[in-house]
Amino acid sequence: MVEFLQLTGKQAVIDWMAANTTCPNTMVDRITPRPAADLPARIKAQTGIDDKAPVMGETFIQWVVENNFRDAAESGGGRRGDGGVGHPV
Repeated sequence: MVEFLQLTGKQAVIDWMAANTTCPNTMVDRITPRPAADLPARIKAQTGIDDKAPVMGETFIQWVVENNFRDAAESGGGRRGDGGVGHPV
């Protein structure tokens, strides 16, 4: 975002962001297995859409956000980590 703002000459916005926001690292854990051969037909039967590239996702999903927030952030069921990929949660 900062790189985009630099390219557009928005230094005042960059300064405001540096003083008032944070952009923590995040990680999503969700497997998207190869779709079953009959999935396009099932989608078309249920929706009328002829999807040539359907994507399935497992029911489990976890979104880990770097520890940049107050303790109440976990009240919504989230987990916080101390760093990026390769760091323990």
